[in-house]
Amino acid sequence: MKQVFLIHGWSVTSTETYRELHSKLAEHGWQLEHVHLGRYVSLDNAIEIRDLAMGLQRALVDALGPPPWNDRIHFITHSTGALILRHWVVHHYRDALASTKAVGNIVFLAGPHGGSRLAHHGRSMIAAVRFLGDTGHRLLNALELGSEFTWQSNTEWMNPEHWAGKGIRAFCLTGDRVELDSLAQRIFSAGREAGSDMVVRVPAANLNMRRYRVLAAEGTIEQVGGISGAPFAALTRYTHSGPEHGIMNSISSAADPQRPEWQNLQLILDCLGVDSHEDLDRARRKLEAANAHPKRKGPYAQLVFRFVDQHDQPIKDFRMVLGRGKDESAGAVEHVHKNQLCGNRLVAFINVDKLDRRYGYFMEFHAETDSPLTSYQPETFRLDLPRQYFEEIVRPDEVTEIEVVLPKAPRPELFRFSDAESQPGHLRWGRDGSLKD
Repeated sequence: MKQVFLIHGWSVTSTETYRELHSKLAEHGWQLEHVHLGRYVSLDNAIEIRDLAMGLQRALVDALGPPPWNDRIHFITHSTGALILRHWVVHHYRDALASTKAVGNIVFLAGPHGGSRLAHHGRSMIAAVRFLGDTGHRLLNALELGSEFTWQSNTEWMNPEHWAGKGIRAFCLTGDRVELDSLAQRIFSAGREAGSDMVVRVPAANLNMRRYRVLAAEGTIEQVGGISGAPFAALTRYTHSGPEHGIMNSISSAADPQRPEWQNLQLILDCLGVDSHEDLDRARRKLEAANAHPKRKGPYAQLVFRFVDQHDQPIKDFRMVLGRGKDESAGAVEHVHKNQLCGNRLVAFINVDKLDRRYGYFMEFHAETDSPLTSYQPETFRLDLPRQYFEEIVRPDEVTEIEVVLPKAPRPELFRFSDAESQPGHLRWGRDGSLKD
């Protein structure tokens, strides 16, 4: 028996968000009683992703009975539902529960694997007025670009044993369409960003990513991890949500997967139906073909920088330059965001088409400590990258995380010893370590 569980996104308060997706699944080989429509509370400021993952575990036991589960289980998530399910897969679907490899296919629709530019706006007073109260601050903290949650979740999923090793196949579909159909969207630039579905950027919706580490003291950069193997497509017909073009809730009773305007339904069914290596190869080719649509804008890439010292302590007072040639601006950075909670994360949104292949590129970092008695060594560091290597780091439709390690060192004035024999009397010193008369 096969069962499928649908998990919605942030701020949803009605199963109308699924529109007719469940009915269409029933028309194409799924028994309606085995299609489960999730509902959870997201507009509570105290609720976190881990709380919802625990709630998901309890709800699955209610639906399936106590484990072990012998039914074949699949998931379709929309938006924030992806983060909840990813956390559940690592922290709950493990050991004895995962021994039967019950979970098969996961279809992530517009999953904010790399965060959302809109998330921190959801914590504003305007949002509180819009929702008449709580807006789910802790969920929005996880959704903000460059969040600690995203970094840790990616770290966990870089170990394929946490998901692929459990028999899970992940697929990513997202929209790549921006509409200006309201005054608010025309005024609010974050909601009309090219290279996005109006909520989640295309590269941020791609589970596949890489992570690098820059060691300033050694002047090196190396790849230290990544996530790969998840078929991905950005579809030019769809936005994040909405009855006309939403990647999930545009699926109406008239939806026909054989017609091009319902490409979303067709690909969802293709991904859910994968049951062999041959099926997976066919689905991958279909998604690759859809992703190569000539009307797609961009492509774009997203870089996430994390600044730490040698003890993994955050560096919050920093400057960074992304340039080309000797000292020119890169000219391809469309938007920069510094995470408001972490303080040591910088996210850059890159228009790959604006990168000039005639040049090499460089990253220059400068950091300062909170005290004149310590400093980062070096305080300023420049990393020159040949064009080919830079293109490996800045990958179309993908997020690249870069951890920059700048060692912190004490200045001589911070701590000293004096020779008791050669000192005529006691010494006194000030806040800066200098001796007083």
